[in-house]
Amino acid sequence: MALIFAAIILVAALIFTLIALGLTFLINGGYMIMDSFSYLSTSLSSTLLSFGIGLALVGGSFLSIMLGFDAVREVIQASARVINWLIKRGRR
Repeated sequence: MALIFAAIILVAALIFTLIALGLTFLINGGYMIMDSFSYLSTSLSSTLLSFGIGLALVGGSFLSIMLGFDAVREVIQASARVINWLIKRGRR
């Protein structure tokens, strides 16, 4: 029973970590995109590098957030399958 509880806690921690990292990357990516224009006076290459890093962070954040929500959906579907299996097993 403790092993099942530990597995549930581990899965929940991984899901929350994915979503938190996604939100962090989204904020940092937005900041990098806005900050990239301050480098325009220095050089065009540094502006483009900073803008590209910002876009990569925003893309990574969306990927991380989608993975987190997909993991939540899979956990809910797996729980429903287990509950249905237990109900069918109890009727026999």
